[in-house]
Amino acid sequence: MKSKLNNKIKLNFIGIGAQRSGTTWLAEKLDQHPKICISVPKEICYFNKKRSYIHNSMNENYKKSFNWYRKRFAHCKTNQKQGEFSTIYLFDKYAPRNIYKHFPNIKIIICLRNPINRAYSQYRVYNKYYKVEERSFEKVVRVEEEYRERGLYYKQLTRYLKYFNKSQMHIILFKKIKNEPDKTIKDVYQFLEVDGSFEPEGLEKRTNASKSVKTTSIPRLMGIFSELLISLNLSWLIRLLKNIGIKKFIMQFITKRRKHQKIDTQTENYLKNFYQEDIENLEKLLNKDLSHWKC
Repeated sequence: MKSKLNNKIKLNFIGIGAQRSGTTWLAEKLDQHPKICISVPKEICYFNKKRSYIHNSMNENYKKSFNWYRKRFAHCKTNQKQGEFSTIYLFDKYAPRNIYKHFPNIKIIICLRNPINRAYSQYRVYNKYYKVEERSFEKVVRVEEEYRERGLYYKQLTRYLKYFNKSQMHIILFKKIKNEPDKTIKDVYQFLEVDGSFEPEGLEKRTNASKSVKTTSIPRLMGIFSELLISLNLSWLIRLLKNIGIKKFIMQFITKRRKHQKIDTQTENYLKNFYQEDIENLEKLLNKDLSHWKC
């Protein structure tokens, strides 16, 4: 069993998801703030028991030591608010209890997207980028529960509300990130209690768009190299290389944007029916109009 972490690390907030809902954009903008520090990598995936429910694979990070976790924040300064964004946490049923056990007073950030669009975006990443999904979206969304159930936000949030107060949570809709990026980031600054006058660069710029990759070996090698640097307490060097554009320079040669194909009407209607009750319950929980998810 993991030892208590809250006496050994100053963790102020955790972004828990949802996957493909704007968390990368948010993490990058927050990390520009002089009083905020995001872990390296952004997704530590420490509190979830499983890595992928589709392939039923266990998460190798789950049983690693506190020292392994701490090194992901080695670059942070003592006067900075520290946090991580692991999008599996919202979906993983073990994560709420594990997070609460170590950080009962943590602030939680949640980004939510139209669940149908979210599912399709996840599929495109698995299909075009990681190249682990060869089936069609129309087929896989019916036979693999994970694609559908990651979008059952009400069900997932109720698991967190068993452990955390609603006041500890800040929920952002993907639509607001697109339409009001400046207000979105200011609201998060207020939630994290940092200077709201700071203006990050690239607020209007899209981040982490779905792409296809020519080879998966280079991203894999980059991950191995990053893990080596982190193990040597050199997470600051990874940030430096990213900030000067090394990663972007490499990725532009091995990836390319692809046009989205429309989801067929039959599959779209199937998913609308699947999500209807959960969306209606979510509207009541959040006191928000989510009719744009039902159209």
